[in-house]
Amino acid sequence: FDDFGFSDLKLHYRVFSIQGETFARKIDIPFDRQSGRNIEVRYPWSLGDVGLEPGGWVEYQFEVFDNDNITGPKSALSQLLVARLPSIEEQFAYLEDEGEAQISELEKLRETQQQLLENTEKLQEELLSNKEMDWEKKQELQKALDNQQELVESMEKIGERMEQMKEEMRKNDMTSLEIMQKLQELQKLFQEVATPEMKEAMRKLQEAMEKMSPEEMQKAAEEMQVSQEDIKEKLERTIAMLKFMQAQQKMENMVRQLEEIIEKQQSVNDKTESTPEQQLSELSPREQQNKEDLDKLQKQADELQKMLEELKLDQQEDAQKFLEASREPEASEAMQEMTDQLKQKNKKSSRQAGQQAMSSLKKMQNQMQQMKDSFNSNQGQKSAEKMKEAANEILYVSDKQEDVINRAETADPTSPQLQQLAAEQQALQRTMESLDTKLKQISMESPFYSQEIGGLMDKARESMNQSTEELMKRNGSNAMRMQKDAMFSLNQAANQLMQSTQSQQMCNSGRCDNENMFQKMNKLSQQQKQLNNKTASSCDKPGNSKPNPGELGRLAAEQSAVRKSLGELQKEQGARKEILGRLDELDKEVEKVVEDLESGQVTEQTLPRQHKIHSRMLDFQRSMERQDFSEERKAESARDILRASPEQLKFESASRQSYQDRLQKYMNEGYPPEYEELIKEYFRSVNANQPNK
Repeated sequence: FDDFGFSDLKLHYRVFSIQGETFARKIDIPFDRQSGRNIEVRYPWSLGDVGLEPGGWVEYQFEVFDNDNITGPKSALSQLLVARLPSIEEQFAYLEDEGEAQISELEKLRETQQQLLENTEKLQEELLSNKEMDWEKKQELQKALDNQQELVESMEKIGERMEQMKEEMRKNDMTSLEIMQKLQELQKLFQEVATPEMKEAMRKLQEAMEKMSPEEMQKAAEEMQVSQEDIKEKLERTIAMLKFMQAQQKMENMVRQLEEIIEKQQSVNDKTESTPEQQLSELSPREQQNKEDLDKLQKQADELQKMLEELKLDQQEDAQKFLEASREPEASEAMQEMTDQLKQKNKKSSRQAGQQAMSSLKKMQNQMQQMKDSFNSNQGQKSAEKMKEAANEILYVSDKQEDVINRAETADPTSPQLQQLAAEQQALQRTMESLDTKLKQISMESPFYSQEIGGLMDKARESMNQSTEELMKRNGSNAMRMQKDAMFSLNQAANQLMQSTQSQQMCNSGRCDNENMFQKMNKLSQQQKQLNNKTASSCDKPGNSKPNPGELGRLAAEQSAVRKSLGELQKEQGARKEILGRLDELDKEVEKVVEDLESGQVTEQTLPRQHKIHSRMLDFQRSMERQDFSEERKAESARDILRASPEQLKFESASRQSYQDRLQKYMNEGYPPEYEELIKEYFRSVNANQPNK
């Protein structure tokens, strides 16, 4: 408020770098000067345009001038404010802290879920021994339902936080495509925590409680217990995978931080060449900061080692070599030498020490990158191999189940053979128990393991159990029906496991090409965002204003550079039409923006078109996270397939046959088309990446 009104408004700011460099700027902020004695101004100020580096900060304040034409305009300054951009190290530390917090909360929820499960089991026992339902027991049950609902809501909130963290990592190029894809899969566990079965069980228990019906409560409690066990397994699986991905992300963080240190070292080396000898001492603090950053990075190796020890991966060769590479002392020693020589203003010795530091840093970077990639690839490959092996075993059990069905079909109801078949059916059930243990371990290691597999295995186990009971009663026809149900569930579980194997293999084998494309597009999207901000600040009112032609020329050059990079991406993708189509559409939009800028005009369509380009770049990255570009990723839902099964699979000898020979052997049996496709899909999965396929 001012009696004379207002004539001018300026934003003054000074930018500080972590090395101590600084420069000042001011911006004239437009506003309606006829607005009278009260004004409220909204001005979007993008810090992406001020040259602020990670770890640096900007001090800023506003200066407003009144409209006093008698004694002259007077000004007033606002409070001095500070905005700081966290360093790369701080950004990674924040993500690590958030990840640890999520794991800690999930571990508490797991303990709570275990207690709720025990309470449900106790309730069942009480309902069996005491058919009466009093008010006190009803209150206990209501509390249990409320606690279970709160736990589900807590998990969903953690899932939302994970999505926010993933988005932050993606926007700031702070992780790899592989980890992004794994987080994408892991989020499905949070989205599926409140399953329809859980909601239905809670609804039935609520209704039974209101009716005061112990019998209905007993049945609803049994269903509730199954859902609670499912949630507990999801919690255990999520915790295990988050801990593993935390170690992977730690490696990624260390490599990224080392990249930034190398850039800063190169900057000091360049400055050393161009700085007069008498002023070299001014560079010493910058080199000292570089050394301190490297020392902090090397201390993180101890944190990584603790993570690996907890995961029992500390003896893994690639992990050991990564740790050894990160602890190499040569670079730190050379950086200390350069710091000392800069203080003494010795240009020749400073140059030599800087070159040695750069050489050692790049060697360290190369070794760490190789070991990180090898560690991730080997772990993914092991998971895929375990899934293939489990699929083999499931199909082997299915084949044995087929054999029992065939003999039950011809057995006389009065024959003792039915008792023998019952014993064999029980043996298959025991085999299922060992399979369950193996599958649970696999589910803890790979986020691509389908949640549906557990339910299908439960169905198979239940059908087997019912089949055994029917065989003991000498009811062969009922037993056969249950056995077929078991076989169908086993085949479906194997099919889901094959699809999970394919997803894991795609993450492994496609990582390098897709990773490069993902990272390049990420960098391009950030360049485009900065370019959008610069274009917006070049004029107050696009379409009417006359921006500086020289400035627009520079912006046109930057936009052309983005277009050139997109063209290089297009060439790299070769015949991948589904990707080329999207990049081609993007290129056309960029071309139109370049034409606008080169013509010296920012039209009403220019800025919206630039924002559209940036948005499409982000969508492109999200598509890569979801692996939308691969047709192989598409999978049909599992379905029952009525068929006659092949002879027993001989896995040991079969592994030595070529893919085509093995496939043709089973195709010659003349199975229905549905089953032929299942066989083909199985062999495609089992033989993926084998040399003789």
